Amino acid sequence: MVTTIRIDPKRAARLKRAALRRGVTKSEYIRSAIDEKLERDDSPVPSWEMLKELAGKFDLGDPELSHRDPGEIIRAKYQAKHGRRAR
Repeated sequence: MVTTIRIDPKRAARLKRAALRRGVTKSEYIRSAIDEKLERDDSPVPSWEMLKELAGKFDLGDPELSHRDPGEIIRAKYQAKHGRRAR
């Protein structure tokens, strides 16, 4: 099967250099790149791997929240809002 792709001159130059470094033709280099991509796409990705780039990007609030007494949390919020101790 023949497939034609269009690439910009900058990519064409990079492709030519990469193929020369490996001592293969541009077509062989492209086929190898496609095989590598298909192999990665066919392999199951662990959940942590998919979420790795999101780690640390969100502020999830107080990290101690799950370790604190819910009553203590409510009292602290009440006091912060109203400036006095909850009864």
